[in-house]
Amino acid sequence: MSSRKATETTSIASKVFGTEPGPRGYAKYRLVKFKGVPREKFNIYLKETEFRFNNRGQ
Repeated sequence: MSSRKATETTSIASKVFGTEPGPRGYAKYRLVKFKGVPREKFNIYLKETEFRFNNRGQ
């Protein structure tokens, strides 16, 4: 398989399955884990997720 083909396949898979790199993918994973969050608490959830992403591995 060529490098270009592999990159296209990976890109398509990440769009379909929601496995995005970085903070967005991390937030999606956590959102699914908690089966969603109430609208009024979403900002707090997002800030906590940002904090956890930035401080993981410490």
